[in-house]
Amino acid sequence: MQIKLHNWHTIEAISDKRILTLEDLLQATNMNPELWEILNVVNNKRDCSSTNRKDWKITTVENHQIKATMKPLSQLVKPDIMAKLKEILDSNIRPLVKVPEKEWEVLANINHFDLHINRYANNTKKYLKDINDKTMRLFELLLRDNPAKLLYINGGDYFNSDIKSRTTKGTDQLNSLKEQEAFGIGLQHQRDLIATFASELPVDVMYVSGNHDEYTTNYLGQAIDLAFSKTEGVNVDSTDKPIKRMNRGNNTIATMHGDMIKDNQILPNLVTEGNTKKFIYAMKGDKHVKTTKEIGNCLIDTYPSPANNDDWSLRNGWNKKGKIYGNSFDKKEGKISEYGR
Repeated sequence: MQIKLHNWHTIEAISDKRILTLEDLLQATNMNPELWEILNVVNNKRDCSSTNRKDWKITTVENHQIKATMKPLSQLVKPDIMAKLKEILDSNIRPLVKVPEKEWEVLANINHFDLHINRYANNTKKYLKDINDKTMRLFELLLRDNPAKLLYINGGDYFNSDIKSRTTKGTDQLNSLKEQEAFGIGLQHQRDLIATFASELPVDVMYVSGNHDEYTTNYLGQAIDLAFSKTEGVNVDSTDKPIKRMNRGNNTIATMHGDMIKDNQILPNLVTEGNTKKFIYAMKGDKHVKTTKEIGNCLIDTYPSPANNDDWSLRNGWNKKGKIYGNSFDKKEGKISEYGR
């Protein structure tokens, strides 16, 4: 039997065994129907004939090809999880200092790509404390550039998996926490972090989904948007667009996870929408390494993952933790500084 799991969650099985129904297919592919919404089922049936050359007897065999297209069902929509979500959002809200936005000259930027907070190799709470310490040191450096606003980017794969220790595309992961627990910890971490930023500067927040956590990051962005919906000076982009952008002065600053669009497609994608900015910056993750590439007037920065290494990372050559990076962008002169911690 040959089994294929496609990127769009289509399972296809061609078998000479008796897989005749969707139930047979799910059992053969070890897929739990409680975790997936069935969108489409196709049963292609055909008769195949063969001839025995000794007695020239014809035998007809009925073959089946079963296909199912499925969508992951989030474990976050369960009533107990929604109650926990409400509790997190309603309790211990930090008072925010309303900081009027100065006339824009410098924009500070902090990026979190590929944190993978519930990966088994990470002790989640200790790991997030380390992330916070580095982020706050980075924020202090950026404040020296006298910025008028902060752009905080959560660039995808913040969580290590989407559903039942699997990525959005279905790849098994080794996690230290269930998705529900990781979501609660991640939500509180993000809310407190953004509140700290907002006590110093107006903040724009962009959430971009990754290949590990497409749906869960969408829920996280919507929850953070709700948490700060009545807070002046905090704007959250929680839409599910694969590319987010900000136009400020001579700058276009764009972000994407990295596996959604190839480097040579980034500049055409930004320019075709009437963009005539002098400086175009694209920031992305996914590859877990720091690289910089110039295509035309577009500078493409790929940022590393600060996550601890697991066996898979080591086998693929990612043998040390990466830094967290931040930038300052001048309204007229473009990128004027980059810091890593």
